Amino acid sequence: MKIVRATTTELKLKQQLLGAWGLSGFAFLVGLFLFVGYEFPVDWLGGGCIAAGGLIQALTPIETCTFDKYRQQVVFTRHHWLKRWVTRYAIAQIAQVRVEQHVWAGTVFYRVGLLLESGQSLALTRFPTTDLDQQQNLASSIRRFLRSA
Repeated sequence: MKIVRATTTELKLKQQLLGAWGLSGFAFLVGLFLFVGYEFPVDWLGGGCIAAGGLIQALTPIETCTFDKYRQQVVFTRHHWLKRWVTRYAIAQIAQVRVEQHVWAGTVFYRVGLLLESGQSLALTRFPTTDLDQQQNLASSIRRFLRSA
C-alpha cells in the first residue's frame, strides 16, 4: 500500500496490483495480435487471450484503507469492476499497528496489520509484499497519524 493522501484528519492508503494489470494488458495484446494476424483456429486462441486479459482486469481488486479522524473510523474498501466491499472499524479499537511476517515457499512476505483491542487482527491488504522497508515505513506513518492530535 502507498499513501495517496495525508492530512491532519485523514490518511488514505491505496494498493493496485500493477503486476496483474500488466499481465492482463500483455494477454490482451497477444490475443489481439493472434486474432487479427491469423485465421481459424489460431484466431480463437487470440480471442481466448483477449477474454482472459479482460477477465484478469475485471477481477483484479483495488484496495483502499482510510483512517478518518473526523469520523473516528477506519474504512477498508476493496473493489473491482464487478463488486465492492466496505468494512468500518472505530479508530479507538486499534490497539497496535504492526508489520506481520509470513513465509510461503521459502520466501518471506510482509504486510501491515492492525491489532484490535478485541484481539482480532486486520491486514490492511489481502496481498503481502517482500519489501520490508516499505511496510515498516507505512506502519510508522500510520502510528504517527494515530498519535497526532
